[in-house]
Amino acid sequence: MGDACDSDDDNDQFSDSTEAVCGSNSLFATSRPERVDGVFTGADDDGDGQIDEPLPPNTEWEDCDGDGFRGGLERSIFSASNMVNDQKKCGVAAWPPDINNDGLVDIIGDISRETNEFGERVPPASARYDIAPDPPDGYIDVIGDITRMTGFFAKHC
Repeated sequence: MGDACDSDDDNDQFSDSTEAVCGSNSLFATSRPERVDGVFTGADDDGDGQIDEPLPPNTEWEDCDGDGFRGGLERSIFSASNMVNDQKKCGVAAWPPDINNDGLVDIIGDISRETNEFGERVPPASARYDIAPDPPDGYIDVIGDITRMTGFFAKHC
């Protein structure tokens, strides 16, 4: 009982251990891991007075933006596609899972695009579709990638 047994002291849906690694304060619900989204919201997510600063080192195994994908996977996707950050949750070039950047995971714009590249190696197939397992395995498959993508159907970024 009590805070010693509570893995999310501020009840913000980020565990205390994730907040410690990602640079936010686990005792204040308004302090969340920093997301690179200032261009859209101008938010200082972690409450340190800076907007969109880089994440601390060693966040590869943490999901600092709360989108269900660890930093290492997002970095590999962005590195392969010349993107500069792994924490942009919505908007142009957001990852994941809104491939066509319309704010919604849909069959025509997102899932069918990934399905069209079934069996392809990455590269030449887009690294944005190699989302499972974590870390990516280098090709587009049904068991991992397409199944994981369909799990996001109808969700907003």
